[in-house]
Amino acid sequence: MRILGLPDDIDYLGIAGLSNESREKLNRIRPQTLGQAGRIEGMTQGALTTLLFYVRNHNKRSA
Repeated sequence: MRILGLPDDIDYLGIAGLSNESREKLNRIRPQTLGQAGRIEGMTQGALTTLLFYVRNHNKRSA
């Protein structure tokens, strides 16, 4: 399984579609991969899906 890395400079507080709780936890913990984000207590599948789409779109714009 491919590991999806998360950008170091990602602005979790600015990602639309994430709950405030998810934004705060991601911003505080700053996971390096989507897998690490998924192991954060209280992180939902919906939040992970939102994060996945955000990162994929971010990577396309950066390329």
